[in-house]
Amino acid sequence: MQNSSRPLSKKIALVLWGWIDRIIRRLSGIRELGDGKASIWRLALRRYRGQDWAMKDGTLLRKGDYYLEIHINNDRLLALIDQNTSVERMGIIALREVCNGLPEVAKLMQSGQRYGMAKVLLGITLLHRGTERVGFTAYDLKPGFFRTVTGWYEKMLLALFHPGGLNNLKRYRQGLSPKYVVMTRQEIIAQYLPTTACQNTNAPHREDVAR
Repeated sequence: MQNSSRPLSKKIALVLWGWIDRIIRRLSGIRELGDGKASIWRLALRRYRGQDWAMKDGTLLRKGDYYLEIHINNDRLLALIDQNTSVERMGIIALREVCNGLPEVAKLMQSGQRYGMAKVLLGITLLHRGTERVGFTAYDLKPGFFRTVTGWYEKMLLALFHPGGLNNLKRYRQGLSPKYVVMTRQEIIAQYLPTTACQNTNAPHREDVAR
């Protein structure tokens, strides 16, 4: 899709954010998958620093365990939408891309190499509805400074990357609260290896737009 219909101010903001984002990714160890253009995923291998966390399939994430931190490749998402893309259509596109990218992540987590050390796949997003359809479980963030700052940051990104900007997002503000989305190593391997075709991604909720 063509992005030429975006206002000049948004184009400039996106260029500036692109520079900042590249610096942040380099400093924080967030890596592209492949050439960074075809995959919706960006990944970082982290060590867990919190209290023991029991997942629904019995996996226990303990302090010091590795997990795979996931980020959406906004450049990839922007290449697929334009100023006229509706919230609903953007949600369908994002959820489809997420689902199509999970087999590749599953292969990495099954391998004996770097990402194979991760016990869980974990991200934080405001727009978590619909993620259960592709295998994730959503968990609440504890109230406090971290959740407040994370929510502010995520809303800023939505206003920047959503075709309609902040005004178009106001009708969704009631449900915009950040949550963890998690899939364990066992869950992603069982569901996506061998490669599984995406299903039930054609009718996401209105707020099912990827981060």
